[in-house]
Amino acid sequence: MSNIFLTFLFAGSIFLARWIWSSIQARGRWRQSGIPQPLGHPIFGAKSQLGPNPGRRLEELGLTQGELFHIRFGFEDFVYVNSREAVREIFDRQSAKTSSKGPWRGATPIVSGGRIAIMPYNTHWRRLRTILHQLLHPNVARSFRPSQEFEATQLVSDLLQSGGEEVVCKEQAHRMSLSVILTSTYGRRVASMDDPICHRVDKIMEDFSQATAPGAFITDLIPQLDRLPTWLQWWRARALKFHERQHSLWMGLWQELRQKVLEGSAPTCFAKHFMETETQRYGIDESQAAFLAGTLIEAGSDTSASALNIAILYLAANPAVLHQAHAEVSRVVGGDTRSPSFDDIDRLPFIHACIHEVARIRPLTRFGTAHYTTAEVQYKQARIPAGCFVVINQPAIHHDPASYPDPHEFQPARYLKSSSWAPSSSYPSASDKAKDKSHLNFGAGRRICPGLHVAENSLFIVLAKLVWLFDILPARDEAGRHPLPVDVSDDGFEDGANTVPKPFRVRFVPRSAARAERMRQEWEEAKRVGFVIRDVKVDLDGVVVG
Repeated sequence: MSNIFLTFLFAGSIFLARWIWSSIQARGRWRQSGIPQPLGHPIFGAKSQLGPNPGRRLEELGLTQGELFHIRFGFEDFVYVNSREAVREIFDRQSAKTSSKGPWRGATPIVSGGRIAIMPYNTHWRRLRTILHQLLHPNVARSFRPSQEFEATQLVSDLLQSGGEEVVCKEQAHRMSLSVILTSTYGRRVASMDDPICHRVDKIMEDFSQATAPGAFITDLIPQLDRLPTWLQWWRARALKFHERQHSLWMGLWQELRQKVLEGSAPTCFAKHFMETETQRYGIDESQAAFLAGTLIEAGSDTSASALNIAILYLAANPAVLHQAHAEVSRVVGGDTRSPSFDDIDRLPFIHACIHEVARIRPLTRFGTAHYTTAEVQYKQARIPAGCFVVINQPAIHHDPASYPDPHEFQPARYLKSSSWAPSSSYPSASDKAKDKSHLNFGAGRRICPGLHVAENSLFIVLAKLVWLFDILPARDEAGRHPLPVDVSDDGFEDGANTVPKPFRVRFVPRSAARAERMRQEWEEAKRVGFVIRDVKVDLDGVVVG
């Protein structure tokens, strides 16, 4: 045998022995924790036992194993948190111990580009969070409304062009949500689905969803493989390809803006302010700054677009719900003279209920929201040790029949039976009693999503306008006679960590010629006038310079 082969054989034997010893030690330690461990091979962990649909399996475990359960993926331990009470205690009240992120290894740091979303809880994270909060806190979130109303008007007007024929749902919602956040971040609109940035951002989010799914890379399970020489890390090429796509887009936008700043032609926007003041103040380099701005765009566009498409999917599948939403909007708006606006936001409780029910029935993350413990956490009789992942199991919590009878039925009216119909932006913490029946899509604790207020406002205005103008109907068979079933099963959604519907077909049929004409008039007026956001004039192309 060659010396090289013997070296690899020896190293592999040492590694295997260490893995076995580590697994035995871990099982002994966790037996004392008081937390059930329903799955897991003594040596190789639980990944192979989750089956072809791990998200659904984790949900089932959350509904049958009590408030907590523990599983092991490779060398890493995960505690899933399956009740609201446990979420409040572990993520809110003990947030000092549960606000970090895990020591992502191998491919994940390459793919992440230093994203704040997976950064450990430390001084640098708090600095970046402060910067994001400047644009996304509740008072500033209201300033997005002119942009959101403008983009919603274009979206509904664009759908009118289909003439009631079948439309593939995906890109319209993506264009709208991307344009809202890009206008504020970089001062430019996305006027058309043909804008290349739509497809580039969509591809980046697809990459990130795949890369952050449990076990996406071998180093998620065997982190010691990180120590191999770079040329032996066969998974690295795929991770680098993901990173290159992100770096090209986010640095490209940042450098383009920098050039405009030097030329004196830059639009007033968040990234310009950040570039001129915050980067030096907080000691942030250009790459970090570009990726922070990119994180804003990702978070502001992807989740809103997915939620809107899920809402359309479920409304098409539930005509009685759509009828109730339409009746409410028509009663409040009062006929065909105008479409809904943000002036109606406090008078449309059923639209808010639809938003809550969409978030409940299809949480935007299929595998839960993971934090990392930096000290031992005590919950009732259970002890969660430092150095493990703790995961909010939204699918299990949202589908608990004790809280939501018929949990897989789309029933927005369930929220009208309590005070929690109001926008969750009114209740920013998962610990608020009024949110007991609402959703946990935005997470909990110190890492709760800062963009929740912006996201729910976007959903409100576009849903209100859609149900005012259109009957949303399923696609028809080849003969054009019979409606086809609308697939709201797991088969109707893409694989990956994020909940994204596969492209689907529906028909947007105007409810009356008068309403269709009124919407065309509103869009023509919007194009002529533009809008003002935070004292800055915006036209069809974006922020007006000069």
